[in-house]
Amino acid sequence: MNVSLTPNLDGRSCRCRMACSYWRRPLDAAGRARSRAIAPLRAPVERTFAILKRWYGYRRVRYRSLVKNALQLQLLAVAMNLAALWC
Repeated sequence: MNVSLTPNLDGRSCRCRMACSYWRRPLDAAGRARSRAIAPLRAPVERTFAILKRWYGYRRVRYRSLVKNALQLQLLAVAMNLAALWC
């Protein structure tokens, strides 16, 4: 599978990770430019996960089963969507 390392910002899909600096190895100019290009795509998703963690208490999973945890996450997403509609 050939995965491109550059983001496809026109199609609003991105298959690459946001680059980060490590201890004693700061980002170069290309890494900073790529991070700035990806940041608008990541911001809405990160905000949604922050709301799940802060308001709905989804810091840790409650159940051992993957199916039960997937159902809980879907129900939380439904609750977030309903709250967004009513507000």
